[in-house]
Amino acid sequence: MESGGRIPQGPPGSRPRRIHVRKLVRGVAAIALAAVAILPTGTAAEAAAAPGPRLEEWWFSFWDIQNKVWPITQGQGVTVAVIDTGVNGSLPGLQNVVLSGTNARRNGTGDGRVDTDKYGHGTQMAELIAGQGQDDGMVGVAPGAKILPIAADDSPYTLASSIRYAVDHGAKVVNISLGSSDDPGPTCVAYASVLQEAVAYAAQKDVVVVAAAGNSGATTNSPIFPANCAGVLAVGAISGKKLAWNQGEHQPYVAVAAPGVGVGSVGKDGRFAPNGNGTSAASALTSGAVALIRSKYPNLSARDVVQKIINTTVEAGPAGHDDYTGSGAVVPIWALTKDVDKAAPNPPYQRLDQWLATHGKNLATGPAHSAKPAAKKSGSGSGSGLVIGIVAAVVLVVIVVVVVLLARRRGGGSRPVVHEQPLGQGPYGPSAGPQSPYGTQGDDPYRSPGPRPGPPPSFLPPADHGDPPTR
Repeated sequence: MESGGRIPQGPPGSRPRRIHVRKLVRGVAAIALAAVAILPTGTAAEAAAAPGPRLEEWWFSFWDIQNKVWPITQGQGVTVAVIDTGVNGSLPGLQNVVLSGTNARRNGTGDGRVDTDKYGHGTQMAELIAGQGQDDGMVGVAPGAKILPIAADDSPYTLASSIRYAVDHGAKVVNISLGSSDDPGPTCVAYASVLQEAVAYAAQKDVVVVAAAGNSGATTNSPIFPANCAGVLAVGAISGKKLAWNQGEHQPYVAVAAPGVGVGSVGKDGRFAPNGNGTSAASALTSGAVALIRSKYPNLSARDVVQKIINTTVEAGPAGHDDYTGSGAVVPIWALTKDVDKAAPNPPYQRLDQWLATHGKNLATGPAHSAKPAAKKSGSGSGSGLVIGIVAAVVLVVIVVVVVLLARRRGGGSRPVVHEQPLGQGPYGPSAGPQSPYGTQGDDPYRSPGPRPGPPPSFLPPADHGDPPTR
């Protein structure tokens, strides 16, 4: 090697071409940094790698999940507690999603990863929230989230201990797609203040509680707890035509509405069952939307998250609030991207503030629960490994290019020409352009290719969608 860091190049007798090592190193570094810079971010890479939903999952087009929501977030870093009949954690699409939870029933045993419902109601809710696409093609709206399963019943005491367990074991969202009639009165506290205290405890610990509004609106229309508890985001059901489900509870406590008519899911046997109706599914999908917001804005309080959800809806009934759909239909992309005034309405928390003003007490104590730590499981849902692999591949390519460059310089060859590889459009192709978050009135996006084998989902009532309610 000559002095000064010069390497003789070319055949004997030719004039040596000089390469400055420092410049070469800087050039390599610049190439590597540029290559990393053009890589998609974690969320964009995950959106591109995520499996597409089944054709029957019409709410994906309603909410423009793939084109607009998933490039922002898929719910990473958020745990959603599913207080229900348990969740079949052995299904392939849930194995890396479902954490170790608990059985909060009286004398219950187990970690919540066994679904005791005939068809698997709790599993259906978990798949709607965070399904990975491996169970008969079912994909949840927040596949980056984790599920904390809590097997429960509709006793207010069991529900109260379940909520507290969820709060104490890392959940940032609690979904309750069950409930019972609050016959003695129109408020949660009329039956059992222990349940209202648990909801207040969750709010004070910065946890959002979401609950199904109820499915007896065409008959008794009784208030349902825990949906009617102050501080709960109670969800009604709508169809693909943005019409309220006429069998849903129509009560003042209904805060918002979400898809709940013609909504199928995967039960505990791993098979998809289509065309379910009810506020259970609407609550689960809303919990998924809340998980997306909490993932994007981890420092946003539970109070502010609920306020965002309520004030970024699209009307699904008369102007303003109505008892079937609350403020309107949930629109996740608007909640993720629109600013909401701090003075905007927040009925669930306004009611909670009123309750706390007259019932303020130490809410850190409550009914005993089996406090088992939620053992986190590593999963493939985050997609971070994909990004690391791409970065490693780029660095390897850069090294190979440098080696070839040096070899050719030593041999007097011509400088290689590097052609830039155009970026693809991803597995879903280009966006079709902006569209109404719920389609146009009368244009039902639900497109079923026909019934598939499987049991009817237990979150029915009847399969008939029903006529729009008379307001």
